[in-house]
Amino acid sequence: YIRIAGQYYGWIDKQYCLRKTPYAKGTVTTDLHLRANAGTQYKSIAIMKGGTVVDICDVKNASDGKPWDYVIYAGQYGFCSARYIK
Repeated sequence: YIRIAGQYYGWIDKQYCLRKTPYAKGTVTTDLHLRANAGTQYKSIAIMKGGTVVDICDVKNASDGKPWDYVIYAGQYGFCSARYIK
């Protein structure tokens, strides 16, 4: 159940909602693109250097079924392959 624009209420399936509050920290293991959505076909919005610590907020599977972490990096939310986060 959500509120939109402070006045409208309705139900939305959980699969379309991403948690914005970090639940863990992770370290980027190599230089890695931060993307607009889960998958390499989406626009890169930043490149995170290996060794960078990020806040992990959620996980979403790409169309191929592989997990991508939804993270906060330099004040931006985006996706990166969970394979490269420890």
